[in-house]
Amino acid sequence: MKTFSALSFLLVCALLTGCRSTGDMIIQYESHLLVGAYSEAADITQREAERKNNDELMWRLLCGNARMLAADSPSAAEQFDLAEDLFIANDTQSVFASAGENTKAMLGSDASFKYNGVGQDRIFCCLYKAIEYAVQGNVAATRTELNRASQYQENWLFDRRKDIANAQERLDKEMSKVPEKERVAGVDASGAQRDQVLSDEAFRNSVLARCGIDSSAPVDLSRLAEAEYSNAYVAYFTGVFRWLNGDGGRGFLRDAANWRPECHPAAQDFNANSSGATPGNDVWFFVEDGLCSSREEWRVDLPLFILPGLGQYVLYAGMALPALLERDAAAISYQAVTPESPAGTPLALLESIDELLKVEYEIYMKGAIAREISRAIVKTSAQIALGIAADNADSMGAFYSLKAAQIGAGAWAASTTEADIRSWVSLPKYVYTQHLQRPANGKISLVANTATGNEMLQLDIPEGNTIVWVRKLSPTTPMVAKIVTYPSPPGAR
Repeated sequence: MKTFSALSFLLVCALLTGCRSTGDMIIQYESHLLVGAYSEAADITQREAERKNNDELMWRLLCGNARMLAADSPSAAEQFDLAEDLFIANDTQSVFASAGENTKAMLGSDASFKYNGVGQDRIFCCLYKAIEYAVQGNVAATRTELNRASQYQENWLFDRRKDIANAQERLDKEMSKVPEKERVAGVDASGAQRDQVLSDEAFRNSVLARCGIDSSAPVDLSRLAEAEYSNAYVAYFTGVFRWLNGDGGRGFLRDAANWRPECHPAAQDFNANSSGATPGNDVWFFVEDGLCSSREEWRVDLPLFILPGLGQYVLYAGMALPALLERDAAAISYQAVTPESPAGTPLALLESIDELLKVEYEIYMKGAIAREISRAIVKTSAQIALGIAADNADSMGAFYSLKAAQIGAGAWAASTTEADIRSWVSLPKYVYTQHLQRPANGKISLVANTATGNEMLQLDIPEGNTIVWVRKLSPTTPMVAKIVTYPSPPGAR
């Protein structure tokens, strides 16, 4: 009887670990953000972006966000511009539909694809560019970027349908290329039996539940309500900007009020705008709170479940999926305190970015689970085929040659089984808003009520109509503010 040690396999796997992962770099980036070291966080991500690899788009977005917090508006806008260039390049073809270079990714892991971003990534990229141009006093550029953000929001459904179709088409094409020798024990890696083997309801439900998906009510794009995927923050900000600059804004204010009817400032502004009112010496707060949900890897061992009775030939079999990890808010509530209102005016919840990202995540996961099932079949089948061939070899030379190939197949399976945990992790969890009259002395204190105590941000508001953008990342991270003021037009209320 021939025997063979798995020591070589373990050594190969060890050699494949030890380099700094994308996840490690994201953690380092976040750790700098949370202590207020924004320039350092930006430097980390800019260096990574300059590598020009598949993660460049993500690093540009993260870098631009950090430059915003560091009050470096020109550099922030530059990074978002570079990110926009990558988005535009991706417009010509879905990353899933690209030929050649993505064959390995389709059979390896989603983490090997170019980072394509999601709908909210693109919308926020333009929104943040608009904010930075507003800070620089460039009204025309601000308007252009807000128009782009709105257009990307309108394209959201079309883009999601396109991505789903391209991903499935590419998966079917790559699975059809799997050699006959990698189809073992009647399991066809490209056919219906693949689903029968791995689609056991209990298993699928456990995967979906762990990843935060309700399997009893999967996302159906044809039935998705507009409010479920539309960003009221972008709509309201755009409506206010247009209102203050003589561009109307009624449609955007209406959308924000319709999508988030519980947000009273949006409804009140829509009514005021519709009545022809002209703001004068008014103040709008837009407060971005906390960090949005991130992704963590969840690995599942599968050898006995996939092919019972053949597990002895499998050196590694598994799946890796990204589970959605919800994170804490930075504050419990916010209040704007003025000399005229010493008790404070509460800010209203305008948008939950977590809810928007969850919709996009569930859409992504519908395809990701199918791809991981197919990959597990292919990777496991290859090892089994080589193991069976080795056991039936007619010479020791052939035996060791086949065993070496089996080890290589197992090492490849282990090294490429990874979840795609890349995301724009520095987006906010919630967005709050409020519309106030500017106090006579221009003094407004924004109070963040946190689990560790209250934080107060003292603001001097110039005369005119003012937009105040505030970012608070965590209970202990100080608030960062940007103030943009436009002259009150003649005849303002």
